[in-house]
Amino acid sequence: MKRLFSICLGVAFVAAVLAAVVSLIYYAQVPLETDLPMPAHKQPLELTYADPAHGYQIGYEDNYAILHDGAQENFFRTHGQTLSTVVITTPFFPNTNFVEGQATAAIRPETTPADCTFYTVGAAAPATMTQQSQVAGEPAYYAEFSDAAAGTAYNTRLYHIPHNGDCYEISLTVGLANINNFDPDTVRELQPTDVWPRLNRVLTSFKFTD
Repeated sequence: MKRLFSICLGVAFVAAVLAAVVSLIYYAQVPLETDLPMPAHKQPLELTYADPAHGYQIGYEDNYAILHDGAQENFFRTHGQTLSTVVITTPFFPNTNFVEGQATAAIRPETTPADCTFYTVGAAAPATMTQQSQVAGEPAYYAEFSDAAAGTAYNTRLYHIPHNGDCYEISLTVGLANINNFDPDTVRELQPTDVWPRLNRVLTSFKFTD
């Protein structure tokens, strides 16, 4: 009888130890799982600019500027109309060679998908987009190019999206001043890759509303 009691006591002790080990493992793992930050791209932009007349909307952060006077550049060969521009202002990159970051929406009405592939930069001859992409869940044409003016290098990612018989354009442009224009060690040199994530968030917020 004493032997049976000793065996039962031993089994109970082992079970208690195993339960304690499992509990420690559980409580050690839970904080690691719950403390993981949400990816930045999951967080929606704070504000939305909607253009019901042209059937689209686009998001932007509270501290960005939004222009809708049609004065900004678009890259259509002819008959293009600029609709809105989201502007990233210099305070987001203080003490750097950052000049500008813009996401501009434009439209060329009554344009076939074939004609939607054409674009032009400044006085250059028209070029054809050969790469494929996707914007707002719809097929898009894509091109990337660089330009320079007054000591500033401009890098542009251009998207043309055929939609409802029109051609929509989204251009993302990063402007960075030549670091040699500044006194040594006065500013930090940025690369376009430092700015693209902010502009890409604006691009992914673009939606058609009709």
